[in-house]
Amino acid sequence: MARPRTAGAVFAVWGGNGTFSTLFRLIKMTTSDADAMSPLIRYIITRMSIGFALGASTAMALVVFTPEAIGSPSGPLEICMIIYGLGSTFAAGYLATALATGSDIRPGP
Repeated sequence: MARPRTAGAVFAVWGGNGTFSTLFRLIKMTTSDADAMSPLIRYIITRMSIGFALGASTAMALVVFTPEAIGSPSGPLEICMIIYGLGSTFAAGYLATALATGSDIRPGP
């Protein structure tokens, strides 16, 4: 019995040795090899990416327009941590909301 090709890539991303090349390969498989990617994995990656983009853009707007509202970050590390903090929070919230509503989940074949 053959294992799905995505299992190793998903484990490598979340298993601890997640390099950017593995993540990019996983995203490429999501867009190019639709039959090999599980619909659930594609759904999760898509929703997490959209949520992270929304959170990161919100954080960048806060840093640019009202830096005093978040403590006036001065260094690039502080700014990156704020962007990651809001991005990851929005990603989890977006995924949870999408799963709770379940309006766009299509049943498999």
